[in-house]
Amino acid sequence: MSVNGQSLLNSQVDNQVSDITPEIQQIALKHLSRRIGIPVEYLQIEHVYRPNFRNLKQAGLGFVVIDKRDGKIYDVVLNKNNPNEELDVNKLREEDNKIFISKYGKLDPQLFNSLASISEQDLLRVVIEVYMGQQSPGPKLPDAIPGANITLEELESYHNKVAQQRNRENQATVNPVAQRIRQLGFEATANPNFPFIYATLPRRVIKQLESWEEVQKISLDEINKAELEIAPLAIGSNIVHNRGYTQGKRI
Repeated sequence: MSVNGQSLLNSQVDNQVSDITPEIQQIALKHLSRRIGIPVEYLQIEHVYRPNFRNLKQAGLGFVVIDKRDGKIYDVVLNKNNPNEELDVNKLREEDNKIFISKYGKLDPQLFNSLASISEQDLLRVVIEVYMGQQSPGPKLPDAIPGANITLEELESYHNKVAQQRNRENQATVNPVAQRIRQLGFEATANPNFPFIYATLPRRVIKQLESWEEVQKISLDEINKAELEIAPLAIGSNIVHNRGYTQGKRI
């Protein structure tokens, strides 16, 4: 159900929007009105959110707004510390991401911090996300053909074909990267359905993988996060099987 700026504020005054006054909401609507050329009286706030650009140390107040005449959706974000300033969210996200990459590279921040506290003889279980690139459009849904009637069996068959194609594309991309890791002397298990590889590696190999073009991101495995445990290098490659990795899938 739609709500206007005043009722939205009143209905949520005890939680996350308690500091967003009617005056701030009007400022947001006026900024948007000037930008898109629609009078304020046709605009209505539907939702409030809080974008946070941590690396830039800047936060915003975001408003999802609709045109009451046709339901078209717009977005406006104000500077939290100076609501009279409208923020360019796309530009801030790009700048924030650049700072993130310059600091952490392809490493998840938690993994980045963990690497600083381990020795060269320690192993960490990690998840390696592989860059998939542009995927093919896939088979067409039968009812896309004019005049065609689609049955449940045809719909199920269509979804199976899409899944099979995506799996083939995934394996064609992920398996070669997993094989390169194995050639370095370490176990690597490729997820058959998603672009992830699970491996237990020392710091030097993790940093080496970060330079590979095919690698998009490296994160701590959830097992690491849950157990806060570092496996000793002496265990060697068998640790992967001991921790529940077998036959190309995780248990």
